Amino acid sequence: MLRGLHRTILVRLFLVWLLLSIGGGALVYHLQIEKLDRRVVKLALEESAELTASCARHARRPDARGLTDLRRRSEDAVRERFVDVELDDADRRPILEAVRPGDGRLAAQAHARLGELKLGGRPRHRRFYADGRLLLLVMVPVSRSDGAPLGYFRAVYQVREETQKEIEADVFGALALLVAALLAAAVTLYPVILLLARGLLRASAELLEGNLELLDVLGVVIAERDEDTNAHNYRVTLYAARLGEARGLDSESLRSLIAGAFLHDVGKVGIPDAVLLKPSGLTEEETAIMHGHVMKGVQIIARAKWLRDARRVVEFHHEKFDGGGYPKGLKGEGIPLVARIFAVADVFDALVSRRPYKEPLDLAQALRLMEAQRGAHFDPEVLDAFLILAPALYDRIARAKEEDVEAELKSLARRRFAPA
Repeated sequence: MLRGLHRTILVRLFLVWLLLSIGGGALVYHLQIEKLDRRVVKLALEESAELTASCARHARRPDARGLTDLRRRSEDAVRERFVDVELDDADRRPILEAVRPGDGRLAAQAHARLGELKLGGRPRHRRFYADGRLLLLVMVPVSRSDGAPLGYFRAVYQVREETQKEIEADVFGALALLVAALLAAAVTLYPVILLLARGLLRASAELLEGNLELLDVLGVVIAERDEDTNAHNYRVTLYAARLGEARGLDSESLRSLIAGAFLHDVGKVGIPDAVLLKPSGLTEEETAIMHGHVMKGVQIIARAKWLRDARRVVEFHHEKFDGGGYPKGLKGEGIPLVARIFAVADVFDALVSRRPYKEPLDLAQALRLMEAQRGAHFDPEVLDAFLILAPALYDRIARAKEEDVEAELKSLARRRFAPA
């Protein structure tokens, strides 16, 4: 159980760490990219400031000499940090353009992105990668003193390789730091969570033991009222549980079957001794009173929330597959599967056990009598499954000491009722 607890906590901590790393990483990445944009834009604007000023002067006083000087400056720029430099008029028609030799394709890619930059009165930019290089498309409006637009300076700025590596290292370094911090937090929290979980596990185990003791006490009360031993409850519950496992019942149904099998006759505590312990046959009225133990049992277990799952066995364990049972005369698959399973286990134990009024039958005799009730009292499929298990169950349970049967049942109950 402790190994399973360790695994559960580790898996859940890992999932929390993973989700926080993804969510936090996305946020950190977004913030770092915004920081990257600001840094790259600042670099681009600083390195193009002189060229932008020259473009503004030429746009205000266009002449051949100024254009020649601007072309020279533009060519110098593309040899340094720019892939492409262009001056457009107010209608975005090119006046001058200089492209770094060999980078015409990059310039064309930048032109294709011009539509992403809206015209306006303030600088615009768009960061992008091409051929593994970090580039920035910058567009700066050039205007007259009264604010009327004269044109636009556009440049494709290439970030220095060492600067690009430094920027990328900052981004991924921040992500790595976040992931490491979250991992350290998870590792630190693990022993704390484990300690708390162990406390809860101990409390759950104590509660489980208390519930199992309550079942045992109720079983003793039932046995004392019915002049039986508690061994019947142990045996019939084990038979039913093993048959339920063979039929592939899920965990919830198995718990319902185990609790219901142990408490199937709990309603007999409400039957008068004159009827319950009468040695001779019952009258029709007394039979009706005896049959009332079913609904009395349902009323008793309804008072405890954790016992309510036992209702399907307590209420329907006297129904018969052909509809001849009570209290509701259910038929076939209208009877809950756990009740059909228990009916087989209950009759088998009654046949192979010694009672004050009968000697036990041997295995072969008991199975012959049960096969005669195929499709009448018993679900044929459930009976067939039991016939396969019966020899081994008979040898291990029917002939065992009461304390051994009790120990096996309690071990089974702890495993099936333990918190997942």
